[in-house]
Amino acid sequence: MDRPSLTAFEDHLGAVFGAFRGSLISLLSGAGLSATEPQEMARQLGISRNLTWKISKVAGTADMFQAFLHLPGDEGLEIFVSAVQRRGGSSNHLAAFNGARQEFERLVARHAGDRATFDLILDGMGGRDAAERLEHSRKLAFRGNSGVWGAQARARSTTVLVLPNGSEPERVDVAMLGGLVDLRRLRPRTPWPIFYKHSFDAQGNPDLAPPPEEPLDPASPDRANLLREFCSKNLPAISTVPTPGGVEYVLDSGPIGNLGKCTCFFGSVFRGRAGRFRTAGDTHAEFVSHIHQPTETLQFDVIVDERLGLGRDPEVLIRGKVGHAGSAHSGLPLPFLERAVELPGPRPALESPWVPDYGRLIEWTLSRLGADPALLRAHRLVMKFPPMHATVSLRYELPSRS
Repeated sequence: MDRPSLTAFEDHLGAVFGAFRGSLISLLSGAGLSATEPQEMARQLGISRNLTWKISKVAGTADMFQAFLHLPGDEGLEIFVSAVQRRGGSSNHLAAFNGARQEFERLVARHAGDRATFDLILDGMGGRDAAERLEHSRKLAFRGNSGVWGAQARARSTTVLVLPNGSEPERVDVAMLGGLVDLRRLRPRTPWPIFYKHSFDAQGNPDLAPPPEEPLDPASPDRANLLREFCSKNLPAISTVPTPGGVEYVLDSGPIGNLGKCTCFFGSVFRGRAGRFRTAGDTHAEFVSHIHQPTETLQFDVIVDERLGLGRDPEVLIRGKVGHAGSAHSGLPLPFLERAVELPGPRPALESPWVPDYGRLIEWTLSRLGADPALLRAHRLVMKFPPMHATVSLRYELPSRS
């Protein structure tokens, strides 16, 4: 038997939805009930307003993804059907509606097996309220991963600044700031990888000879290029572990809960990191934030000197890491609806409710780099409960050489 495709599922869903919604509207109309007045429907049928509100949503919503997510469970539908029957609903309308219910149950059994899994399938397929449903799923994953891995952070901050290179006009300098806000362990003796710094070539392969890296703060004695002024005073020691094309920084074990809560930032500059113009093999500039810990909020800023002419509408990509490192499926696209927004103003207002002291951090960084704030524009992506073991990218079109 052929494996069902996504199109086959959507086609089946559309057919079932049309029959179900049509039979429901006919049933309500035949019983003298209005789908647009759930409170009155509850009074006339003698059932709960919450149940009639759901029935009203299914009948009145043309978006099938949203409608089916409001559909009551079997018990609720039995209560509704019995109430309509007592009110003298047409036997033909009742039979048609029950037939549509059975077809819906067959759809769920075939494609999902149970209603809870069916709802998860709908979460990733769009429709109104999809963003809230996806965020709810990610929140559940955040809580589960916090328990499994024994750590969590209130915020993950990634900031990329792209500036003209002072000596090579066709190349750019890239500064990268990373931060974890209120990282805490939920189990004792839990060393935790806090940052990965990896370099990739234009084809996305690990760059085994990455460009030289300068600490943003030359006075920093840490190999992790920590910005001590913006780190917690109680920050535990950090170990470094070399990896292909980069390095991993691991926070040593420490107290659990709020007693061990800490915030840390690092910053590096890559001079002449990349070409500023499009070539045949390199058409985009892509900046990446790696999510390796359960995190409540991701804030991802890309700040660009407007003279570089990068595109003003960056593409957002989220890829999940599944399979082994060389797997063809190690960059599986994940569903999301969040977008990067351009921060307003000729000097973008970069303060943040998620990252304390962030405005001062950026001012400090711009001063170190000698950048003119009046020439900058910024895009910000905010995502609640970003998926763990995923990469979030902002991708800009490179300009052509004039």
